[in-house]
Amino acid sequence: MTLEQRPPQPSAAFTGAIQKSRVSVFYQIGLTVVACAMVLLPLIYVTLIVAVIKVVWWHLSNNFSIFSEVTDAGRSPNSHEAMFAALLYVGPAVAGFIFVFFLLKPLFSSYPVPVRHLILQESAEPELFSFVRKICELVGSPFPQEIRLDCRVNASAAFRRGWWSLGSDDLVLIIGLPLVAGMSMRQVAGVLAHEFGHFAQGAGMRLSFVIRSVNAWFARVVYERDSWDVRLDTWLANIDPRIDLVLKLAKAIVWVGRRILWCLMQVGHAISCFMSRQMEFDADSYEAKIAGSDEFVRTAARLRFLNAAQAIAFNDAQTTWHNHELPENLPALVIWREAAIPADVRQKIDASVSEEKTHWAQTHPCDRERMSAAVALATPGVFHLDEPAAGLFSDFEASCKAVTRHFYEHDEKLDLTKVTFRSSATMSEDRTSAAEAYRNLEHFFGATFSVNRVLPLPLTPSEGWGGAFAAMRDGADTYAHQLIRREELAQKELNQAVGLDLLRAKFTLASPMEFDLKSSFENEANATLSETHSLLLAEESAMESGEKAITNRLMAALGWLNTRTDQADFARERLTLLLRVQRKLGASQEEFAILRRTSASLKVMLSNEHNDPATLQRHISDFASGCEMSATRIVQALGNIPHPYLSAKTTIRESLRVAEPSDNQLTRVNEDSVNRDRVRPLSSLRQRRTSREWL
Repeated sequence: MTLEQRPPQPSAAFTGAIQKSRVSVFYQIGLTVVACAMVLLPLIYVTLIVAVIKVVWWHLSNNFSIFSEVTDAGRSPNSHEAMFAALLYVGPAVAGFIFVFFLLKPLFSSYPVPVRHLILQESAEPELFSFVRKICELVGSPFPQEIRLDCRVNASAAFRRGWWSLGSDDLVLIIGLPLVAGMSMRQVAGVLAHEFGHFAQGAGMRLSFVIRSVNAWFARVVYERDSWDVRLDTWLANIDPRIDLVLKLAKAIVWVGRRILWCLMQVGHAISCFMSRQMEFDADSYEAKIAGSDEFVRTAARLRFLNAAQAIAFNDAQTTWHNHELPENLPALVIWREAAIPADVRQKIDASVSEEKTHWAQTHPCDRERMSAAVALATPGVFHLDEPAAGLFSDFEASCKAVTRHFYEHDEKLDLTKVTFRSSATMSEDRTSAAEAYRNLEHFFGATFSVNRVLPLPLTPSEGWGGAFAAMRDGADTYAHQLIRREELAQKELNQAVGLDLLRAKFTLASPMEFDLKSSFENEANATLSETHSLLLAEESAMESGEKAITNRLMAALGWLNTRTDQADFARERLTLLLRVQRKLGASQEEFAILRRTSASLKVMLSNEHNDPATLQRHISDFASGCEMSATRIVQALGNIPHPYLSAKTTIRESLRVAEPSDNQLTRVNEDSVNRDRVRPLSSLRQRRTSREWL
């Protein structure tokens, strides 16, 4: 390639300037309305607190005569009368104090520790910094003080120090390397222009930051529950009945206050969402002017696929973590997963765009509306380099590995001292092998195989190879239908069992049908569950002949395989070990069913509010203990067996890393429910936003 044929440096490939986007009338109206609302809502909050304090002070100053009325009766008051007078005087003051305390306590609560992203130095990546600087110049945005790297399909620009940076141009740009790995330079330029387009909005961006902060504050006041809420419920459960009324009054006032603030929060959210959507359209215009309207549409589609791939890749990491292994390059794994998305799934993802509608409570317009607005601009853009965006980095692979490790250590708080890092190529080979193994299972069993049904294997087959194959083939269709029916009944039974557990824990089921129940009465729910359980047992009984044929064929095949002279000794040993594990799993099916039910009920309880937190705590403790006992019994049954796929010295118990039951199990469950992301390994790999809502 001659010097003239070489592509230009990315920062020098911009072909002209762009015009600053005009602020729409809706945007201006939104700014005015939201500015007024964001001043009014905190004033209402402060006014509510001040009003309660004044009422309490007025009561204490003007109603001391309550005591004199008791003593003026011409006789000495008895203890009950004195107590009643004291409650009438002190009770409202205590209730008011508790109300004010519960509304103010979020001020003194600790905030979540912000994520520590990997900070990039300009000396290490001069071309990337020049590229970003050029985009800032074109958009009219200040250049960020820091550029940080992230491990998600994401890009964002924000005030670097929060409120402390609000009055300055102290910005930070966060770039997700999976975004870079899966896009062209042109697409990444558009995404960055979108982010900096927000800061070109000046007052709008600052007001948006204030809006989000105020809404987050209201959300904490309304929803946050901590040890003080538990303590108040404990006092109510154990306090002297004579003063129980005071605390109940306080609790009622706190509830009413939170309901009032909830209404204010909803109003603020609705108003701010309107403005936020206008800001997104404005920022989209900068993306289209940099990369072009047509490229905006292609970028939107690319983001949808990358986000879907990210969810799968993070699930891969979650799975390998259980075996002390982690992918060494998450961005590369995301790209590999994106390339493996089947064509029919891609079509469904694309088709879903035409059905999207923007809800009033959404902060971002739907993709369909955003793409239509970008296409309407009909702009070709000023940057057309379609080279891989990874070329913006001097050593992209090294950067990906560094940000992946940083993500594990700082985002997920993982101990990496005993972790084996696996390359994307190795994980790809494992997935290919797993897919091939599953195809072999389908070829051998047909539609009669289910991972949810562990069949009891006989020690020896009752028929030869030919007879076993014929019996399985003849009954395959019938068994396949029975298997589908059995799994439907098993899922229905689980739903009903969870619903019954919730009713016993005094939850209110607004929609019993959600749990396959006919009513919200405990006795009727129990009868419905018993009926489903009987149907399930009958279905499993009808499946016995088909399962006998399946297991006979499998044992005949394994027996033939074991007689092969070309079969290595280690393969025979592994086969023996696998059969041993399979039989142990089959013997533990009832315990697995108990664990599945208790864990499902516990999960729902931890995810929903309850009118009586003390009762909820008791039931959570019972179900958590039940989960621990079931898991312990399962592990004890499997624990001493060597793991069939790990080192011969590693038992299944060691591979599962099952901890001993905690001395303070309830405390651990409480912490888990309050702050799941902090205590659960790889928690943030589980649920992530999709589509362009990150941008």
